[in-house]
Amino acid sequence: MGVIIMNVVLNLYIILIFGYYIFSIFLITYLYFNYSKPHKHEKLLNYTNKIPSTISPIELSILVNNKITPQVFTATIYYLIETKALIRVKEKKNVCLYRNLNFKGNLSHSQKYAVKILIEIMGDGEKVCLEQIENFCNNNIGATNFLLNYEIWKRMATAEGSKKAFFEPKHSDSLVKRFSIVGICLFLINILFGFYTFLGYCLLLPSLFVVFYYKKIFKRTKKYNNQFYEWLEFSSYLRNINQLGYQKENINLYIIYSLVLDKIEYVEPCLLKSNEFININKFIKRCYTRAYLHGSRSI
Repeated sequence: MGVIIMNVVLNLYIILIFGYYIFSIFLITYLYFNYSKPHKHEKLLNYTNKIPSTISPIELSILVNNKITPQVFTATIYYLIETKALIRVKEKKNVCLYRNLNFKGNLSHSQKYAVKILIEIMGDGEKVCLEQIENFCNNNIGATNFLLNYEIWKRMATAEGSKKAFFEPKHSDSLVKRFSIVGICLFLINILFGFYTFLGYCLLLPSLFVVFYYKKIFKRTKKYNNQFYEWLEFSSYLRNINQLGYQKENINLYIIYSLVLDKIEYVEPCLLKSNEFININKFIKRCYTRAYLHGSRSI
């Protein structure tokens, strides 16, 4: 009698497992169409030298990548120079950056903190020169100091960039959570009741995958989805800037946005007369690499 009951329970368990796997397919499909599949966008040209909008490097990075990358810190420095919040001064064979005390514009918290990192932490409190930026992360103390302050800046920048409604909100948190809990319970039942079925052991895969997938996917709103493709079009232009030419008055903006769009290598050859820009990018990149390799990550 006990064997018959166990066989019935096992059959019911197997039915539940198959139902769970089938439901997981429907759930993933539902999540894709509601929170991942992009809206249709307007057809664009292959290339354009028109900058789609005047959003900050931080906002552009969130719009395009949904995260902040190290290049955005360098782009923010260029942006602060372009907006005159920082003043670039040539001193003998060096180039230094000063805080513009007469600047009347509004800086975000992350932009103010970027200035603090440059002037107060990497510099002497009044200015920072390229030589100081280049050598700041040569030792573990400097590397740790830079990395910790960069991580603070990154969190501030992420919070600021996320304030704009680039992405549609998600409303299936509880559904995904319950799905995951059911999968874990069925997995434990497989072990505790001694069923030891292969499909029962594999239940953790869809339950964890759905949670991970739901966390990672995002869907841009119709408005910003069109703007996203405009930036992709502009990114294609930057990739071919040497062949297509450029407007000299916009070259500084090209530098800023090419950093965020990871196209700086194609724009740099146009900057032979602006070596300080290239050096700032090179030194910040070197400093970040050394800080990542040798600095302490505790924060």
